[in-house]
Amino acid sequence: MTSAFAEIIKAITQFNLPHAPDVYEGKRVDRWFTYNYADDRGNLNADDEPSERLVSLQLHLFMPGRENFLNIREKVREAIFDTGEFTYPSVTNLGVTEGKRHIVFEFDGVEERTEKTENGI
Repeated sequence: MTSAFAEIIKAITQFNLPHAPDVYEGKRVDRWFTYNYADDRGNLNADDEPSERLVSLQLHLFMPGRENFLNIREKVREAIFDTGEFTYPSVTNLGVTEGKRHIVFEFDGVEERTEKTENGI
């Protein structure tokens, strides 16, 4: 898989909503996405080293609190799963705060381990 964030962006592009890692600070809009790593750990150990990374990810959808969210919730969930790179997302509705509904999609994926450079960075 390319980076998990690149795959998330591919999946959500169809919704034509602004997006950003961690915090959206762009133009004021009614709807947007943010995404982040929730967990990142080594996986498939061989020769005492992990050969890949198992990543747990979150995609957050913010939208007007009074709008029906059921349809877009299912479309986003399926878009993430349809990438073929992630597990089927669990969804949590965190409710409405200051007029915005916050929906969290959580799913797992695998990324290649980044090789160390000579200086260790």
